[in-house]
Amino acid sequence: MSFLEGLRLAVGGLTANRLRSASTAACSLATRACSCCSTSCRAWARLSRLTAAKAAGWRVTIVSSDKDLMQLIEEPQIDMLDTMNDRRIGRNEVLEKFGVPPEKVGDVLALMGDSVDNVPGVPGIGPKTASQLIQTFGDLETVLASTDQITKPKLKQSLIDHADNARLSRELVRLVCDSALPEPLEDLKLKGIPPEPLKQFLEEQGFKTLLNRMIGGPQQTGATVRNDVMAAMEAKTIHAIGLNAIARRNTSARATDEALPVNSSSRL
Repeated sequence: MSFLEGLRLAVGGLTANRLRSASTAACSLATRACSCCSTSCRAWARLSRLTAAKAAGWRVTIVSSDKDLMQLIEEPQIDMLDTMNDRRIGRNEVLEKFGVPPEKVGDVLALMGDSVDNVPGVPGIGPKTASQLIQTFGDLETVLASTDQITKPKLKQSLIDHADNARLSRELVRLVCDSALPEPLEDLKLKGIPPEPLKQFLEEQGFKTLLNRMIGGPQQTGATVRNDVMAAMEAKTIHAIGLNAIARRNTSARATDEALPVNSSSRL
């Protein structure tokens, strides 16, 4: 097993509480069949938990940079954390990105579409135009009902011709937050770190300090943990370099043997 494969297995084992329903299973099947799905299918469990946590008065941070999920931001209770860029995303950040507040993001996405998620949108409308339309008219349905007020001929005709696709797109990006939670919110708490498969992974990779911390040994400093991780990674790298060097040497030896002239006196 490679380092990355082991890491995925170990980290996956930390997520002990998972939710799944027949409806989400059906959505997953549909996703594999046609790849045209909404975030509401992919994130049913997360949205159910978020709704329950919000109702309970919890402070919720969504760890993601997915623009679809920006519809859920509701300060001061719900925000997002973009770990790739190490920044918090709140109402002001959504306004800066889309020109509209979080509750209007779905309308903007419906107009501009999203090729990655197979959301068709309206041809010829990008983020800027979509934002301007929602700022002017308020929501998607009002935009579609107000085409007589749009002065640009191509934009007006595109909205008329693709109104059905715009409405379909609005449903595809809609987040369903009112699904019932199949178990109490309190039961979803992670009660400690499950020892396996994380313990096996740390032993195999030589992360001695992290292993000692997990099993309740003496606490080490952050610098010691970093050194432990770097040492383990360096050992893996040296091992890989050594294997590559042996492979190159064996290849070179075979090539040399093949290139040597055959001595006629040695022939039988």
